Amino acid sequence: MAKSVILRNRSLAILVGGQGVSQVGNAMNGMAISWLVLNLTHSRADLGLVSAVGSAVGMAMLVSGVYVDRWNRRRTLIVADIIRGVLMGLLVALAVIHALSVVEVIGLVIISGLVSTVFGPASIAFLQQIVDSTDIPSANGVYSVVSTTSTLLGTPIGGWIISVLGPVAVFGLNGLSFLVSVVTLRWIRAPQPPVRTEEPPDPTRREFRRFWPQLVEGWDLIWHHVFLRRIVLAGMISGFGSGSLMAFEVVWVRQVLHLGAFYFGVFGLVFAGGNLIAGTLFGTLATRIAIPRLTVITLLGSGLLIIIFSQIPFLWPDLLIYLVLGTFSGLLSMGISVFLQQSVPSELLGRSFGTLAALTNGMMPLSAVLTGLVSSVVSMSTVFFGAGAIIALATTMFFGLPDTTTEKQQSAG
Repeated sequence: MAKSVILRNRSLAILVGGQGVSQVGNAMNGMAISWLVLNLTHSRADLGLVSAVGSAVGMAMLVSGVYVDRWNRRRTLIVADIIRGVLMGLLVALAVIHALSVVEVIGLVIISGLVSTVFGPASIAFLQQIVDSTDIPSANGVYSVVSTTSTLLGTPIGGWIISVLGPVAVFGLNGLSFLVSVVTLRWIRAPQPPVRTEEPPDPTRREFRRFWPQLVEGWDLIWHHVFLRRIVLAGMISGFGSGSLMAFEVVWVRQVLHLGAFYFGVFGLVFAGGNLIAGTLFGTLATRIAIPRLTVITLLGSGLLIIIFSQIPFLWPDLLIYLVLGTFSGLLSMGISVFLQQSVPSELLGRSFGTLAALTNGMMPLSAVLTGLVSSVVSMSTVFFGAGAIIALATTMFFGLPDTTTEKQQSAG
């Protein structure tokens, strides 16, 4: 089914192809930022600060989704990629003239992160825009498989490039991947969904008078949907735990396992392999397990696996755990994306996705900062044990939620 979707939908094929190339660059870039910061300062606190800034910028999705729903989504994706490509070029230039410090890295992380808060909701909404409603689950599966395959390629290649040429070379390659994305997006033509208005447009009316009601509309939809509201609450709790693992995976590899950049890439490769497994399984599982139940299973499983991971500082067991973690993470992400695409009107999808993503990731900045400080006092094993326990605890937000919850059921209760 997934294969037939991409064969008969030219726009989907072009989209996943271009974004697949871009994802190779993104996979390498995240690793390079972490490695660069440790090279510059050798400080876990600084690593936590940079990670916190990157996560905090994601809160801008609380408002960026409003603009995504107003703008042409294809054009939005193109402009976002152009800006991010220019930023990567600037990062390389600063490194060449030896003017690159943590301050400059933080500045570029902020700007790039702000642009990404527009790109994320726009890509989800654009995918819905170019496929039939019946093909949404299969299209998401294809998109996830291609994206994950790109990460499978990007992480080991990134680790090798960092070890041979250094992290700055990765930034240059990532900039080129954004250029490829821009070219492919220009080939896609898709109708812009109708923008709902309650009154005739008034060119003299000030922009902020329209902005606030549209923003609240996205918040209101999530808060009055029983499952989406629980997702937000669970995400805020689990984000506090997952922020530690995401920001300090490089510390585990480099300072606990005493391995180099190549093996840092291997961990990313294995996690992406789990995502790929999730992409191949999701279509089948989604027809047999309700998305709310699948969310609980994957969230609880992730928490327990991280607890086990924290107590086994050995390469091969850790890689096996990371494979399963990647599978759970992919299933969780795809489940929520499909649920949104099937239950939220097209004209509200950008702001709803942005609001949901911002709120569920809202605790990650605090988590990264605290982990950077606490890890200088306690071991990383203790830190990750606590992170896993917090993620497992997040599943309590779904207690009492009926198994029959579907995308059509909305409740304020």
